[in-house]
Amino acid sequence: MPRKSKEVHECTLSSKLMNKTLYPLPPNASNTARFLRVIRTLCSMDPKNVKSKDFFRNKSTMFGEQKRHAKKHYRFVIHPFSKLNNVIKVVFFISWLWRFYSVPVMYGFFFRWMHTFLVIDIIINILQYLIFISFFFVGYVVSKKKEIIIEPRKILFHYLKTYFIFDVIAVFYDDIVSVYKHSENLLGEYYMYNYFASVVVMFAYFTRFKYFMGVLEDIIKMLHLSKTVFSLLFHLFVVSITIHIFTCELFLLPKIFYGETFPNDSWMVEAGVDRISEVPFVNLYTEALMITVCFYFGASHDKYAFTCPEEEIVLTVISIFGRLYTLYMIADLLKMFGLVGISESKYEQYLGQLEEYMSSKNLPDELRIRLLKYYEYKLQKHYFNENQILATLSEHLRIEMFLFGARKLIEKAQLLKTLPRTTLASLFASMSTETFMPTDIITKAGQPVEDVYFISSGTVAVVNAANTEITHLEDGDEFGFLVTEDGKLIYTHIAVETSEIYYISKKLFLEFLGAHPEIFKYFENKVKKRIEKFDSIETTLLLGGNDILSSLRSGKLLERQAVRSVNFEFEN
Repeated sequence: MPRKSKEVHECTLSSKLMNKTLYPLPPNASNTARFLRVIRTLCSMDPKNVKSKDFFRNKSTMFGEQKRHAKKHYRFVIHPFSKLNNVIKVVFFISWLWRFYSVPVMYGFFFRWMHTFLVIDIIINILQYLIFISFFFVGYVVSKKKEIIIEPRKILFHYLKTYFIFDVIAVFYDDIVSVYKHSENLLGEYYMYNYFASVVVMFAYFTRFKYFMGVLEDIIKMLHLSKTVFSLLFHLFVVSITIHIFTCELFLLPKIFYGETFPNDSWMVEAGVDRISEVPFVNLYTEALMITVCFYFGASHDKYAFTCPEEEIVLTVISIFGRLYTLYMIADLLKMFGLVGISESKYEQYLGQLEEYMSSKNLPDELRIRLLKYYEYKLQKHYFNENQILATLSEHLRIEMFLFGARKLIEKAQLLKTLPRTTLASLFASMSTETFMPTDIITKAGQPVEDVYFISSGTVAVVNAANTEITHLEDGDEFGFLVTEDGKLIYTHIAVETSEIYYISKKLFLEFLGAHPEIFKYFENKVKKRIEKFDSIETTLLLGGNDILSSLRSGKLLERQAVRSVNFEFEN
């Protein structure tokens, strides 16, 4: 059984060397090369990205993804968890938010507002063009498979098959119909055309609604706000945008039905806004907005009599949609405040009990934080009784669950990949798992070893008898094999970050390998190479890093550019 210690471990290995995925630039690199390196860094995966922390469980898997993206054929790809993609998302959010509100006004009120917001609209157009181009280079995530796609060909075909047509309509349709925008004498036959145009453009924009709300959720996470805030903003946006669209339609549809001459019983005549060219835009919009809000929420509106059949149809649609969405919103708010969602509610109750426990024990802040991070990692913000669930499964299904849970470990541990599936299933059925928090001591040098360990996810530091950190082990690595003649561990192993470790009795593990002589021989050779590698590192450390290989790695043997003075001689 692995042990946990309260001793504090401070990592002495350079974190810069651990995270260096791009080759270093030479000292005499040009400004262009330095600029391109900055761009490349912005396109690379950012470990501090909110999405990165949710997607990857530890730093070692993040580092592996950075190395994958650093390959030459991905140099033009923007990683979905990069800083540059964050900028693209924010710009997308701002530009699409503007369009959600501006397009209905443009087509509903016949572009009368354009003179006021022309500069803003031009800036938004330029931003949309840039975003449209960037989507050809931004990778994407397949949530069901939990896979990040950064292959250029796949990105291209994925975009062409999903949002490309709709983005073309949304970004360029406005330019196609711009010939009609600034016409001050719009003819009656263009009213229906403008209505059709508004429907097409708004549909194109709303195909991005799910992506738009995903960006909003990312922004909420970056600001460290709760899901409750996101839900409230979601409903606020939907209510405001639908009311805004209905407001514009309430003005546009009578123009389509009646043209330039309104009947005397029209609300527009009664409100005195039928002479469109003489009424300020604010007055037109305010009158339509007040009517829409009243019918949307079912409030009475006695100011005008609505007797025209065409206007009554529009107001009926507004009332039905408003009532239905209000019911949905109330149901979602009840769910949000804990009447539904048992798993998350139990998780919060569990955290509440933990808080009470820590308070009663008067635990220090540092230990409180470690406990909270442990349970957040272990439960993934959802409460469930894993033992109870597994107890109801058949033996075959339990083994399948074990293998699926350990699939990443099997993929990265070459030793395990060589075992037959039946042996592998039996092996994992005999294994146990333990989660170690940063600085937890897993094994200590000089103590007898009973188990062998496999790193499923995380990073483990290897420390020698002189208390010097010599290397790090990562996903798929195993330890607990290097022992003295009397069976005591040579090295101490300490968790550098939150790490999930599989362990099994050493005796039982060797029994499993004994049935496969070739694999056992491969294992013995691997242990010998590990001993040689560690001995070489310790020798280098003993020499103070003065061997040739260390000097090359540190750059001590490379000639540095010297600044030489230049003397000019002038003739008198």
